[in-house]
Amino acid sequence: MYPFDEIVRSERDKYFYDLLENIFASIGYETREITGEADIVETETDNFIGCDPDAAITVTMLPATGSNRVRTISNVSIYTVTVDGDGTDTIDGELTQELYEYDSMSIKDYAVGKWKII
Repeated sequence: MYPFDEIVRSERDKYFYDLLENIFASIGYETREITGEADIVETETDNFIGCDPDAAITVTMLPATGSNRVRTISNVSIYTVTVDGDGTDTIDGELTQELYEYDSMSIKDYAVGKWKII
């Protein structure tokens, strides 16, 4: 591995992140970019949540109601983004899922109290 490999991967993944955000925006999906150090709560209009935080953060989802809504969360920073189901809501059977550097995850609200990674 050469020293520039990490830079190339980083730029490629940031390009992919920007591409996802642009695709979602072009089809009318609301996108939200998260920076800084504050934890956030998903809103009704967040179809794509892009995270580039300055510290580890938590993204708390609204309650799963079985509405079949889909959310995509992407992390391009070196800090962990924890995706947390509301209260006792689960994501693939777990209360939380963690996104590490350059991870993305799409989840679907498929039943009351349950999100599924798709």
